[in-house]
Amino acid sequence: METVAALLADAQRILITGHMKADGDCLGTESVLFQMCTVLGKDVRVVNPDPPDSRFSFLAEHCPFEVYQQEKGLPEFDLAFVCDCSVLPRLGELGSSLASASGNRVVVDHHPLDQTMPGLWQAMILDPTAAASGLLAIRFAEFLGVELPVSALEAAFAAIAADTGWFKYSNADYPAWECAAKLVEGGVVPDSLYRAIHQNSLQGHPVGIGLALCNVQYFDNGRIAMTKISQAELQAANAILDDTDEVLDILRAVKSVDAVAVLYEKEDGGIKASLRSKVTTDVREIASRLGGGGHVRASGVSFQEGVSLDEAWKMLQREFCA
Repeated sequence: METVAALLADAQRILITGHMKADGDCLGTESVLFQMCTVLGKDVRVVNPDPPDSRFSFLAEHCPFEVYQQEKGLPEFDLAFVCDCSVLPRLGELGSSLASASGNRVVVDHHPLDQTMPGLWQAMILDPTAAASGLLAIRFAEFLGVELPVSALEAAFAAIAADTGWFKYSNADYPAWECAAKLVEGGVVPDSLYRAIHQNSLQGHPVGIGLALCNVQYFDNGRIAMTKISQAELQAANAILDDTDEVLDILRAVKSVDAVAVLYEKEDGGIKASLRSKVTTDVREIASRLGGGGHVRASGVSFQEGVSLDEAWKMLQREFCA
């Protein structure tokens, strides 16, 4: 962290960004870093490929999330923090602009480092054993001795809770619980955060979950569970499915199932798959073969433009059942 601290000390214009369809860990990490840099008197902007998930709208009260516009490009920066991702294609067009920019780049991530672009990062805060990138952001703030406001502590708690499934996944280890305890001691109220994130959905969200569950199919003697949902199905029922975690959790609750997948058609026609496993299946390996990535027990894939929902289904089924 010494190198990152030195780069930050010499920088005034700070850019913070993260991967497409930023999840709670990515957005929470960005919010922690934004508020930390603001306390340090930096000129900070947070620019993402997409608008934030509505479940995390409370973070926007203390962190102004901007959406990247290709015609305008990225703002000039002395130092950029890329959160929860070291694979620039996962940033879309923003990633291409970032790679060609002249400022220094730092990755803040708990995924294995992408090795395809050597020399991309001037420094790293990287720890694949950490439960969440938000945990690394808090550690960096502590390293700098920055006293964060409660809103930043809430962002960090939301980040860790998001990637540990509210501390029920196997990555909810001692450091994650210890950090969470410190955040609560600092003023975070977990049940208030839970209500803000998970009990603030629109009426169409349960309908979307129901539609996805109606499409479930099992393979390999019930070891694999897959489902898919199209925009046509969602629109016909006035349903939404911004978050697939509830569907994934229900499928993983089936006794015979070890690995699950939810394929989802986005509004722009692109296809995304979320993969999870319980014990034996390495879904990161499966995702990587399809151009995605993530963790051994939780990974994702964004399929290439032009791949249909049915084609993505067949590709993923082959990989799971190989």
